[in-house]
Amino acid sequence: MENIKQTIDQGVQELGCEDDSGTITDYIFGIVADNDTSDSDKKESLFEFMTSITAATEQHCNELIEKLIVLFNDTKKQKQQEEKELLEIIKKQQELKIKQVTSEEIIIDDESSSNRLSKEEQRRRDLIISRYDETEELDENGDIIYTDNTDKKKEELTKTVSSLGANVNTKRIVDAEKEKRERSKVDHQKKVQRDKDALAKQKKDEEKKKTTKKEKRRL
Repeated sequence: MENIKQTIDQGVQELGCEDDSGTITDYIFGIVADNDTSDSDKKESLFEFMTSITAATEQHCNELIEKLIVLFNDTKKQKQQEEKELLEIIKKQQELKIKQVTSEEIIIDDESSSNRLSKEEQRRRDLIISRYDETEELDENGDIIYTDNTDKKKEELTKTVSSLGANVNTKRIVDAEKEKRERSKVDHQKKVQRDKDALAKQKKDEEKKKTTKKEKRRL
C-alpha cells in the first residue's frame, strides 16, 4: 500500500497543500483504504474534504480521487491474487512431502486418535494412508525398502498426521477471526478520527496565526 501513500502525497502537493507532518496524507489514505465503505461514499467524503482544504478546481480534485480509488482496487486485487497463488504453492508442497513417506512410517494410535478425529478427518487420514499402501516397495523377503532420510521423513509425516488429528473447533476459529476483524475496524475508525481532529486543530492554529498577524498590522 506504500505506492498509494506516495500517490496521495504527490497529489496533495499538486493541490497546493502543505503537509509536512503527513496528517493530510494519512487521513486521505484512511478513507481510501476503508474496506467497509463503498467507492461512491469514499469519493463523496474525499471530495468534501479536499475542496475544504484547497483552492484547486473541483475537476482537479475529482481526477485525483478517481486515480486513488482505481489504484487501491487494483492493488487490493493484486494482493489477493498473490495470496491465493502462495496458498496453492504451500498446499502443493505439503502434498509432495506426504507422498515421499511410506505407510510404515505413519505413527498413529488408532484407538486414541479415533476419539479425537471427526468422520471427515478420519476419511482424510485414511486417504493419505491408502496412498502410501499403493506406492510402497518390498524386497524379496517382503520387507519394506526404506529410502534415505527416513528419520526426517518420519518427523514430517508425524507433524502432518498430528495436524489431521487435532480436533479443531471451527466455530471458535471463525468467531476469533470475526472478533479480530471487528477490532481492526474499530482501530481504523479511531485512527481516522484522530487524523480528523489533528487536521481540525492544525486548521484552527493556522487561522489563529492569521488573525494575530492582522492585529499586529493594525497596531
